[in-house]
Amino acid sequence: MLDKFIRGGAMLRRSALMLGAGLALVSQPAAAQDEMADEDIFGALSAMMETEPLTAEQQERLPLAETIVAKIVPDGTMAEMGAGIFDGILGSLIGGSTEPTVSSVAEELGIESYGIEMSDLEVKEALAILDPAWQQRKNVEAELMPKMFAEVMGAMEPGMRKAMAELYAINFTEQELRDIDAFFSTESGTNFARKSYSMATDPRIVAASMEALPAIMASAMTMEQQMAEATADLPAKRSFAELGKKERMRIAELTGYSVEEIEASIEATAAVEETWEDAYAEDAAEAAADAVAEAAEAAAEDVAE
Repeated sequence: MLDKFIRGGAMLRRSALMLGAGLALVSQPAAAQDEMADEDIFGALSAMMETEPLTAEQQERLPLAETIVAKIVPDGTMAEMGAGIFDGILGSLIGGSTEPTVSSVAEELGIESYGIEMSDLEVKEALAILDPAWQQRKNVEAELMPKMFAEVMGAMEPGMRKAMAELYAINFTEQELRDIDAFFSTESGTNFARKSYSMATDPRIVAASMEALPAIMASAMTMEQQMAEATADLPAKRSFAELGKKERMRIAELTGYSVEEIEASIEATAAVEETWEDAYAEDAAEAAADAVAEAAEAAAEDVAE
């Protein structure tokens, strides 16, 4: 489970790299692109998300907004929410990962579990050979996971608090902010602030989201077709490679980059995207294989009973 958590973080990192690669690479000389640090790419992502500075009037409201947000998101709120996610949603999954199964053996070997048939005793014997400390290791991972997740959530808290304060200063008048502050200064307001984030991770909310998932997926599946139909009468787009020599040179002149730099950026972005897609496909295949294996194990147990 711990390695899957880490792989999930790596997937997010790859997504960020894919998003930022094009913008970051196109501004670099070709010789320096291979040496670009991750910080440069994340810097490019930050540049994409640049926001307008607060006006003088909004700056005047900011201190009151910060006071309100401090009541809504007191220190430790995000970490507490992370703990709530594990206690209310992921606890059973983490607990299940500490039980030795055929999938555990397959994971240690680095192969798929589908098609492997082993008794509980055989599973334990195989794990004892592969990793004599398997059970202790899994127990440590299960204990460490909530702490790691809480640290991740806690790292988000200062930035979240700052962004929320600015949004309150932007979207509410002085009087509205005073009214909001008055509410959060009451016992009911304090209780609401304390519980609102934990309620967002309640299993009921997650269950409702899962119930809506089929409809969301169905809508997403038809989205591309709807877009294609809506734009069917428009002239076809052209890639940079499809442009004539003069057109490519003009685009280069307009953007301030050379033709070679643009082509290098396109190639680099495509390479990052391909790497990300391959990794995603690998993880998806692994998840599907695990699901099939678990279903087969459950079916075998039902037959045995």
